[in-house]
Amino acid sequence: MNLGNATLRSVTCIRPQLSHTPSKQSIAASEDYKSFSDYASDVGSSLDDRTTVLRWHTPPSHNMSNAKLENQQSEATLPVHRHKYERSSCAVPPNVRFDEAGLKAQEAAKTTNASTKPAESDTSPPTPGTDDTPYIQYAIEQLTRSSDAYDSRRPISQSSEETYPVARIIPDEGLGYMKKELNREASFRSEDPLPSESFEEQETFIPVETPGGSYLHPELDFVPGILRPLSLISLVLLFLLMAGLLVFCFIWSRQHNGLWDYRATSNSQYFVFGYLPQMLACLIVLALHCVENAVFRVMPFTVMSSANTTLRSKALFMDLIKTNFLLPRFDLFRSMDALVASCLAVFWLSVFTVPLQSSLFQVRLVDVGGQHTWRWVVVEPVLWPLVGIWAIIAISGLSLCFYFSGRHTGLKWDPVSLADIFTLLQRSNSLTDFSGSEIFENRKAFQDKLKQRTDRLGYWRTTKSDDIFYALAEEGAPTRRYSVQQGKLKEKEPEKLADRLGYDIEGQRPLRSVTNESLREKIFSPGIRYRTVPWFLRDTFVVAWVVISFVLLIAFLVVSFIHQAIQRGFRPLVDVAPNSTGFSPAGFLYSFLPSCIGMVLFLCWQSIDMRFRALQPFAMLANPKGASAAESLLLDYPSCFPVEATIKAAVSSHWKVAWISSIALASLALPVLGGGIFWAEYFPQSDEVRMVGQMGGFYTLVAVLTLCVFSLLIIWPRWKRYLPHDICTLAELISYVYQSPLLTDAAFHDPRSKTDLVTRLLSHAPGEAAPGQYALGVYLGRDNKEHLGIDRLQRRHYADMLVTTAGRM
Repeated sequence: MNLGNATLRSVTCIRPQLSHTPSKQSIAASEDYKSFSDYASDVGSSLDDRTTVLRWHTPPSHNMSNAKLENQQSEATLPVHRHKYERSSCAVPPNVRFDEAGLKAQEAAKTTNASTKPAESDTSPPTPGTDDTPYIQYAIEQLTRSSDAYDSRRPISQSSEETYPVARIIPDEGLGYMKKELNREASFRSEDPLPSESFEEQETFIPVETPGGSYLHPELDFVPGILRPLSLISLVLLFLLMAGLLVFCFIWSRQHNGLWDYRATSNSQYFVFGYLPQMLACLIVLALHCVENAVFRVMPFTVMSSANTTLRSKALFMDLIKTNFLLPRFDLFRSMDALVASCLAVFWLSVFTVPLQSSLFQVRLVDVGGQHTWRWVVVEPVLWPLVGIWAIIAISGLSLCFYFSGRHTGLKWDPVSLADIFTLLQRSNSLTDFSGSEIFENRKAFQDKLKQRTDRLGYWRTTKSDDIFYALAEEGAPTRRYSVQQGKLKEKEPEKLADRLGYDIEGQRPLRSVTNESLREKIFSPGIRYRTVPWFLRDTFVVAWVVISFVLLIAFLVVSFIHQAIQRGFRPLVDVAPNSTGFSPAGFLYSFLPSCIGMVLFLCWQSIDMRFRALQPFAMLANPKGASAAESLLLDYPSCFPVEATIKAAVSSHWKVAWISSIALASLALPVLGGGIFWAEYFPQSDEVRMVGQMGGFYTLVAVLTLCVFSLLIIWPRWKRYLPHDICTLAELISYVYQSPLLTDAAFHDPRSKTDLVTRLLSHAPGEAAPGQYALGVYLGRDNKEHLGIDRLQRRHYADMLVTTAGRM
């Protein structure tokens, strides 16, 4: 008997025997018939419940010869029913039994008949006038329902030999009723009926406290070195030492009518009082910036490891890098711990310490032993605000020390690179909520979609396994589920478990993509791919910065050198004489104001520098030829100290980052020089006091300022630094890899240490001759759909990534 295209998928030990008798009645499912989906809600009901089946008469079939019937069946094609839980449309004779008892009895009878009548065939001859195709298909559907419907939902940790409970619909020997039977296996844990889609118990994540400080499960209390007690206490002592030195200078000046006799501006004495104070303040400001960068880097993870769900819900949207150095960040009070936010707000006050210390010392005429002489004195109105700032910064540093001392941060090592963050996602169960997020434009779009999430970072186990693992995941959410297709693990979508992708069996690659068309259009759109760059690096703003800077530089040079205004001096326009406290309006104005302008330029260059450091891995990933892990995923420029970043970038031939980093450090000379080049001098020829410039410092200032202005020409970002959205938060970074096969690579599977992770990424995978290349483009995700993000440029049996920056580099 020809079965056409029918396929028997997975039949173990049940062999149905079909016998047919002519009948003028057929049984079809009426509207009262309940599908398998509806059965889940009726599991708890009595097994004797019956569902009505309607009958009607059909015309008798015409008699056919066996030869003609076989001819017709050989040309027929059996329909393949893909939807398992829809009502069956085939007519089932009342004498067909599908219960196990009946099938075994028929099989025994068959064996007896075969022994007594060896000449007969094992299968019953086809009944004339009846098409056997629907009956055979119905039997196959019933017998393969369990394996076909449930095996695709089996977690990868379970054995393929396990069985699942199956509900069978059993016709009752022509009585017109159907009885329901549920076979429950011993491994099926839940006694309550599950949703109609599946009877499998859902495997969820359960948080686990740190299981001791073992090698496999170390304590999650890593803190960057600069935030550890020894470093912070050293900084606090440095703040107190600075405040103590200032107070000492004031006391000495009061007791001895000044500090030192004024002689000239061309010797080392002027350097000590005119440049050294603000230089010391600048070094402390750099140290505070490094502390702030470390705090920004670890706080999102520290918040996600805490028990405060309100704070955890905001962790995905907290900045990982400090990008705004110019203005205070009061918005941090809404997302961070209040103590840490207060410390960062106080640290911002350090920007005033450089201008204040540049105006701390002035020259005043004092009486020494009956003789009047010019001496350097401490300006009291400037001293006490400055001492107050250093004191509260010291208190904030001490508070930060107590906060991170013994703190459970949820980290094994410092998350300084993209690879460190991707490692946390390898076994995450919270990535499905990021669907379509790679095309989001701004942070608000992420907040609108993910604002209800309370992801936790730490150790986990599942309801079906005691295996402890480390991940960023959601408590109580189900695990990621996989199916095996052509020997490869493919992740399933919860909302479309039956979605499948066609495969080329010989080429072992997908035949087509099932990406949603609207998303597909956007990920291939240049307007979205090259949409975002920091606002101050957009073409319009870069042109504005260059034009404004060149105009101001030319104006400054013209005013300074025409008629030798700086060398011969200019009128101060305000009172010059210092009062009894040493305060001179002219001296304060022409030291504090230039230093403030220089400080603004320095802070602006810090923001530019940090952005280029953070964008460098993505610039390398935009290369159509790809980039190695050392040049992309492992770059850690944002966490480096200023000089360290310059040296690393130069060694790696990242010249733009190296140059901008060096200019950002050199710009620190602007507030130092600006606060010390001007002082008041008396000209007896004209009998007046003028503001004169110290020419050595002035020439140096002009050189540094010119270098900074011309360096604005190279900050113009190329296309490779443009992205669909920003990269400052965890949510924005995760959106580039939430469906990437990169997360399933062995390199990211539970590395024991940072050294282990680096070794894996720099080594080539088995069967490959060289380490993998990584890129940012359109890739085929774990859900067999196209996405825009980061993955290996080439994978075996897959088409290469589409990197659209070719010709735009």
